[in-house]
Amino acid sequence: MESQIQKALNVRLTRDLAVVKVERRPSEFHARYDARWREYRYHLWSGTRQPFVETQVALTIGRLNVEAMAEAARSLVGANDLASFAGDGEGLPGSVRSEAPRGSVRTVSHCSARRIAPWWTSETGSGELFEFRVVADGFLPKMVRNIVGGLIEVGSGRRDPHWFEELLTGRDRRLAGMTAPAHGLILWRVGYDGERPEDDTPEPNTGMTTF
Repeated sequence: MESQIQKALNVRLTRDLAVVKVERRPSEFHARYDARWREYRYHLWSGTRQPFVETQVALTIGRLNVEAMAEAARSLVGANDLASFAGDGEGLPGSVRSEAPRGSVRTVSHCSARRIAPWWTSETGSGELFEFRVVADGFLPKMVRNIVGGLIEVGSGRRDPHWFEELLTGRDRRLAGMTAPAHGLILWRVGYDGERPEDDTPEPNTGMTTF
């Protein structure tokens, strides 16, 4: 039955999306509200333009200090008010979000920056591929893209890694940096009861999204 459902769904999906696994769940299960955590990954290429992946990987120029970006990223781990990284006006003082019971507080269990090997070529001399991972119990509008935008400023040397600590204290989107382009962002995985995010590995298996 599960395999038949999988085939039926894939027939109706667009070419850039596929169901890779089907499981039974209780009738009261809710895919969104029963989630315990979500993981987003962002891929950024620093180097010459890469036509094969121009819709999957964001592009920047200039060298980036991955150690500085990793240090800044670690400061977001824990339960913090992430208003400085909330888009669509929700990171401003007095916004509707700030008046909500939970406000802009989210618990980030993992936030990292690292170099990885590009999956589309073995030639690495023309640039570097960076992967940013954020795992949290909830996300604010454009939160990951705003985090990455700030990390780029840190990696380029325009900001010190401790700047992220100042942003957490300031709780104001106007204090933070740019918003990274949308096409580098991937919803990588959604976790439910008993599931844990995967450990960092030297290279990702593919450039595909898994749920």
